Amino acid sequence: MLEFDNEFSEAQIKEINQQLIENGNEFAAKLVEKYINNNKVAAFQLWINLLKTKYPNKEAFHYLVLLSVFELYGKNQRRILPKPEINSIEILYKRISNELLNPNKSIAKTYFNRVATKYQVKIINTWKFVTKGIENSNLLSSLAYKSGWCIASSSFAESYIKKCDFLIFYDNDIPVVAIRCDLEKKIIHEIRGRNNAVPYNWLSEIYLVLNHLKFDCADISLVSKVDIKSKDENWWNLQLKRFPLLINNSPYPNFSENINVEEIDFNSYLNVYSMDQIIINCNLDEKLDFSNIIKSSPNIFEKLKMSTYYKGELSEELLIDSWLDLVFDHILSEDDLKAVPTFVLKSERFQKSLKVYFPDGLKKLTTKRPKNYSERSFITELNDYIVETIDEPFDVAVHRNVQLIINHDNHDFSDIFTSISRKRSDFKTLRAAVWKKAIEIDVTFYFAYPRDLQISEPLVLGSLDLSIPANKKHLDSLKLSPWLLNRRSGGVPKKLRFTKEMLEGYINGWGHYITKEPYKMYKANSFGSRTYMSYAALNNFNIIKYFIRGFAQNDCHQYASYRMFSMPVFQFAVLLGYTGKNAFPAVRRKIREIRDDERRNYTKNSIDKAVTEMLKNNELKIQKDFYKCKSNANKFGFTML
Repeated sequence: MLEFDNEFSEAQIKEINQQLIENGNEFAAKLVEKYINNNKVAAFQLWINLLKTKYPNKEAFHYLVLLSVFELYGKNQRRILPKPEINSIEILYKRISNELLNPNKSIAKTYFNRVATKYQVKIINTWKFVTKGIENSNLLSSLAYKSGWCIASSSFAESYIKKCDFLIFYDNDIPVVAIRCDLEKKIIHEIRGRNNAVPYNWLSEIYLVLNHLKFDCADISLVSKVDIKSKDENWWNLQLKRFPLLINNSPYPNFSENINVEEIDFNSYLNVYSMDQIIINCNLDEKLDFSNIIKSSPNIFEKLKMSTYYKGELSEELLIDSWLDLVFDHILSEDDLKAVPTFVLKSERFQKSLKVYFPDGLKKLTTKRPKNYSERSFITELNDYIVETIDEPFDVAVHRNVQLIINHDNHDFSDIFTSISRKRSDFKTLRAAVWKKAIEIDVTFYFAYPRDLQISEPLVLGSLDLSIPANKKHLDSLKLSPWLLNRRSGGVPKKLRFTKEMLEGYINGWGHYITKEPYKMYKANSFGSRTYMSYAALNNFNIIKYFIRGFAQNDCHQYASYRMFSMPVFQFAVLLGYTGKNAFPAVRRKIREIRDDERRNYTKNSIDKAVTEMLKNNELKIQKDFYKCKSNANKFGFTML
């Protein structure tokens, strides 16, 4: 069977193994090479697209970065290039622009070191602890940079880190040992040296750390016979410098005087130890200076406060300054932002810096589209970090209102902007920019694009070239999986999404499910989670027709959620669906009148308007037809206009 399962789809693995059985190694190897190269091309394309988008007309910078990563992950390399991290790339750009980084140096090495260390200027040669969790996959692949291990590839890192913990040992600024394990259950899965060799040169170091972590080394064949009793003071001093937590294991206790607090990797150690355990194990209690620790790692403040050694000696100004350094250096990640103390967030200096620098981590944190109802209940709002003001920078105001659109859970997007934004002198320009940005993030918001903007700021849909097999394949995939159109990653390629054919495919794909179960706008998967249709799609004429058709065929309105019941479009669809094709001719005529033949979209509250206008109409026939339907609608508990 194929060894590198994580880098291939199930269909690809099946095809390769079939080739192996039918035609032998040579043909199977060629197929493996083809798929590896395809995956590598896709990985490099992510970098190319990001550089073109974030740094337009900076071709020299593009060349420096791409050349450097290509040398590591290009020819004769099976590993897949990890996904780019914009914060670290931004640091490269600023340092090169300000002549703080020699472009002749290894750009890639600087990048991966920055991802791996977060804040530290250089790698600390020690044991790195990476605990299980998909959020740590990028950290793991970066720590394995240029190691020869499969986890240097993002696909392998994502696969392993879901279920396993890792210990990575650095020496001379490079990773030399990787231990895949379960820290809680004390299970060792594998131990590897560079390029997957047996790490014979580091057996004593491996024994030390595993013994310290309470693993039973007698049961680990690789280190079961290691004897460190004969090691001299120089050897112990080196080990303790690399990993100060071992100090109480040393026969030479005086070494604690040589420990430099700034060289202790608190970010890594706190994944496994409490602050008190680190202080005690490193014998730091007599010379402890929390200010030196917090300057380099302000994100550990909440854990630091829990230490019995902390007496509140850190001033608020020092903490604010430490966080400001991260903002200025553009290394404030999503996880770091969650750790910013409230008093720092509310400080005038920090607020001002967030507006001026507007960290990419904050943009990402506040524009994540919720996948399910649970995520919708815990949305991180931009206002939690930056208090809105009428004079805030344009890009901050755009981002703030984009967040309102992408988290909106109703079909009516007409009053979506904040009241403060509406008072801005540039609101007209802001409104157009917000809608375009929202559609760039999720193309389905095109269905709710306001009609007046479609006239003044027209968005012209592209046309899909169906003569290209891959394009047709993506379009056909929407028939049963319409959610592939606006999936965050994967699914339909972004360059194909903004086309008439793809948007129609999305509507028709969801129409397939809505016709069968018109009381819901989601599809449940086998794991119990749900994939929702875009609320913006409720502004599309054909979607309403699918709802009406569904209720005409199924008596199932009672299964709808409260949110569905409260939406006029849903009420209207039930009314028309249950009363039949001929009972409501006036409404159907009105729908045709307000229909936009070109875009097939409703305008603001178009259904409400249609019914209201009929009620006001003096034609007795229309009144009679309407009230004939009203008697049916009342028993369903709908609010009539």
